[in-house]
Amino acid sequence: MWEYAGVCAEWQWSTLVGRSCRELYIGGGGVALGYLHQDEQTAVRFISDPLDAGSGLRFYRTGDRVKYLPGGDIVFLGRVDEQVKIRGYRVEPGEVSSLIQSCVGVSAAVVIARADHSGVYGLHAYITVDADYEEEALWLHLRSGLPEHLQPATVTVLPVMPQLPNGKIDRQALPDPVQAPRADATADVLWTPLQEQLRDIWALLLEESGIGLGMTFSVWAVTHCWLSG
Repeated sequence: MWEYAGVCAEWQWSTLVGRSCRELYIGGGGVALGYLHQDEQTAVRFISDPLDAGSGLRFYRTGDRVKYLPGGDIVFLGRVDEQVKIRGYRVEPGEVSSLIQSCVGVSAAVVIARADHSGVYGLHAYITVDADYEEEALWLHLRSGLPEHLQPATVTVLPVMPQLPNGKIDRQALPDPVQAPRADATADVLWTPLQEQLRDIWALLLEESGIGLGMTFSVWAVTHCWLSG
């Protein structure tokens, strides 16, 4: 980790951007060669040293927006691309918003990630609609255009989108999402054979039968160990 931090601090902070808020790049001997069979993503995320192409150094663009403090600490401020992790997948809510807004009857849409009471993150959509909107048609539109892990857990219809003075959507003013589950969100539909095998392994280890598809097992494991003394 020292190798990563040293290269990152020397190149990204001292040389280029001082103490401004920028994307975090990580470099060093431990940086991977790229993504397996994903040449396009590799070209975007893994780059050579832009200050010295002959150095042989490579950097990974993390997508994390950070700020370097005078004392040397790095503060995480969020994602540059607004990506979040849902069930281990990196998800960009804006792409889901665009698909929702393309549905007939939806006039505006925004999708955010929120954690439930157990700390599991899910996508939640907020929409404004016109007279042509049909809830069933929206869900059919989503199921045909998105894999299961990208489909929002809830869709909340608002009379009007809360806005900031600059006209952008005020995400902080969005109400709590509707908690009613999707009609198709049954355990029998969602589990794949591999997921069932993993579920059974964790159920045995944690002595817990009520395991859901989106649960965070690391938290459960720590809790189980703590309760077991």
